[in-house]
This record gives sequence, C-alpha cells and structure tokens, in this order.
Amino acid sequence: MDQLRFEDPVGPAAISYRDGSLMLMRSMGAHTLCLRVEVHTPKAVEAGRVLQLHARLDAPWGNGTFALLGTADSTVPFTPGTVVRPELHFTLTSSQLRALEEYRSGDLRLEVETRAVLPQARCYPGCPPVTLPIEIAESRWRQRDEPRQEARRQGLRHP
Repeated sequence: MDQLRFEDPVGPAAISYRDGSLMLMRSMGAHTLCLRVEVHTPKAVEAGRVLQLHARLDAPWGNGTFALLGTADSTVPFTPGTVVRPELHFTLTSSQLRALEEYRSGDLRLEVETRAVLPQARCYPGCPPVTLPIEIAESRWRQRDEPRQEARRQGLRHP
C-alpha cells in the first residue's frame, strides 16, 4: 500500500491496487482495461468533498523503459476516514494488446502512476504521484485474452 501525501492539515491517504480486479472488455475497434484501486481517505474535513484521481497506465518495454498505454480519470465523493474503490477505465487498441502479448515474458507487469487532487481543499490541493505495480499471472491474463486469440487463430477480425 502506497500513500498519497497531501499537505497538512489533510495528511496522507493510503492507496493500493485491488488484486484480482482487472478486467478486459471487448468493444468496437478497441478494448477497455478496467481495474479498481482502493483509497483510504484521511480524517481531515479540510479536504473538501471531492477526490479526483488521474492515472497513467504503462507497460515495460525495451531496456527498463516503460511505454504509455493510456490514461484514465475518476472523480469520487470524499468522505473523511472512509474507503473508496474507484474503477479506472483505460482504452487500448488491438495493436497495443498484441504488443503487450509480444513483449510479455511470463506474467504481465503493468504500472499505474496515480495523481490525486482535492480541488476544494483548504491547503495545496495536489500531491506527488504514486506508482502502483500490477502483476497478473500468465494463466489469468490468457483467460482474459483467449477470445481475441481464438478469433486470430481462425482468421477472423476481432476488435
């Protein structure tokens, strides 16, 4: 679990990836990769009533570098001292999915860089970004990607 470190009097908010929450949904000409994060909000009433999350999804590529796959935003109600579980939706093209499969060796490794903003806070509203590592077992990834792979084997166009 990492921390989104807001200035005092708000303080830190714990954030983590909800293991097992990743879903890959087919769409017309693209796919949507959904994942859920869990945020433990601080008990500070000075934070306001809204929490905005801005996320960037990256995959390892080449010599320790990362390739941008997509971005997502989520706005959730901020209630001091509670847990919120927003879902982040990233749109991926079929080419990006093929590249993920090509460069993956074993388990799929992704990173989500998350920034948070409290636009109604009585202090500086932003915080430094947090990078959440995500690892999906090869067997689970293949289950999610199987319909697309089967269509390719049969020579069908599949979104």
